[in-house]
Amino acid sequence: MTTTSIIYKTGTEVVSVCTKCKLPLAHIIVAMEGLKIKKVRCNTCEKEHRFVSPHAKKRASAPKARVEENWNQLMESFSSKKKIPYTLSGLYREHDLIDHQTFGLGIVNQVLSKEKIRVVFKEGEKFLASSRHSL
Repeated sequence: MTTTSIIYKTGTEVVSVCTKCKLPLAHIIVAMEGLKIKKVRCNTCEKEHRFVSPHAKKRASAPKARVEENWNQLMESFSSKKKIPYTLSGLYREHDLIDHQTFGLGIVNQVLSKEKIRVVFKEGEKFLASSRHSL
């Protein structure tokens, strides 16, 4: 029994899951790293993005009920804290309770840098700007 392996090169067509269209579609290979496809361009939307094999296993996400339960427990433990309205220019510390106009209440999980924080909201984690001064 013989197995055939396909050798890809830039400029050839391959099927990849488009990160914009969210479908397995025909793409043109635009970048390779050795024998590995690194970047492709969608023939449908023309967006360039990393190669995503249509055969790749999807990551398992936590069941919604468990995520909501964890969120409720987290909010209980921070319920006595004062809500801080979120602004781009605000300064935040870990465990601050912020009130975001779009995402609602959130807990600052981590200060990543002077201008970037990670916040846990009911629907998941978001990276937000902080300490930004308007020009």
